[in-house]
Amino acid sequence: MLKKNLPSEILWAITLWVIPFTVFSTLNQGAYFMQGSHNAYLSFSLYASEVLIFFTGFLFLVELLLHKRKTKLHLESLLISGVILALSALSIVFATDKTAATLALIHVLAGLSIFLLLTHHITRPEKTQTWLLSALVFQSLLAILQIITQNSIGLSFLGEPNIGPDVSGVAKLSLFGHTLIRGYGTFPHANILAGFLGVGILLSLSLPKNKFSLATKIILGIGFFLAFSKAAIIALLLTLIFTKKLPKKISWALLGILITILLIKASDLLTSESFLERMQYLGISLAMLAEKPFGVGLSQFTAHIQDFSIIKLQPWQYQPVHNIYLLITNELGIWSAGALLGGLIYTFIKHKKTIAFILFLALIGLFDHYLFSLPQGILLGGGVLGLTYLKN
Repeated sequence: MLKKNLPSEILWAITLWVIPFTVFSTLNQGAYFMQGSHNAYLSFSLYASEVLIFFTGFLFLVELLLHKRKTKLHLESLLISGVILALSALSIVFATDKTAATLALIHVLAGLSIFLLLTHHITRPEKTQTWLLSALVFQSLLAILQIITQNSIGLSFLGEPNIGPDVSGVAKLSLFGHTLIRGYGTFPHANILAGFLGVGILLSLSLPKNKFSLATKIILGIGFFLAFSKAAIIALLLTLIFTKKLPKKISWALLGILITILLIKASDLLTSESFLERMQYLGISLAMLAEKPFGVGLSQFTAHIQDFSIIKLQPWQYQPVHNIYLLITNELGIWSAGALLGGLIYTFIKHKKTIAFILFLALIGLFDHYLFSLPQGILLGGGVLGLTYLKN
């Protein structure tokens, strides 16, 4: 039986709350453009949450050595972590900026640390669920306040970005002729908030049915939709349908509504700036893959993006391809694609009971890159892997 209030448990609870806070220190600046801005994807910033994760892991090991806790080796998670770490480290050989690629390995280690801590029972699953859901409810409430005020609410010390209808670069939507901001919480983008809250919604489905769990689901649901992430909404709906979390009649109705909306909006979607931008990055990614099938190195996609673009890119256009499968293959090589595909197939077959978590992120990964390009996205991926493997 795990003793109460072990130091690693306390720090784990704090860490789960801190992960959404975009608090970091930039230790290595990326390449500068002529305009004076720099390539953020070639920079290295150490996040407060990553420091806490590593310290939690250290305390966990100390407690094992001092016999204050016992745990069994989780061979699956160790093997998966070894493969991911090996492929990431190997890619550094092919990197142009080996310093940036090597430092990016720290983000991968942080994500794998969360995975391993979960599967080696840093604490009881029920505690992790409670702490994580409480943190996500807080983020959802922040997003609701941001939508109501149409502004940031003064939590910049927790990493809340400066957002508002007139602030450039902020994710917005047009509704009935009005420009509205999307909910951010303390994340750097609304899409990342939606990814975290989507996982929270799936996690909340296992809560006992009472007023508390109902309130939790409602708050998470409101925050999730106020992030207005089309990819996350579609991914969550499909996940709920495919994993039979909804009654069959409701599933068929929602699927019909989703298909109808996509058909009606097809023309607008195919001509939208967002779609055309994604197609541009898709072309760059495929051209890069054809010439550099062994990968360009961890975090190095944007270092080579101009070499494969037929137009001169502006600094703000230096972004990874909006698809984690292509991005991973571009950076880690074609062998990584095989490992990723094999890993997903194995997980879908072996861990059917908890497949909803990873299916949700797998669908989001078709349309966005943050799960592999941003530290908080990598941490979310590590956490979801841990939740998927923990309960089997």
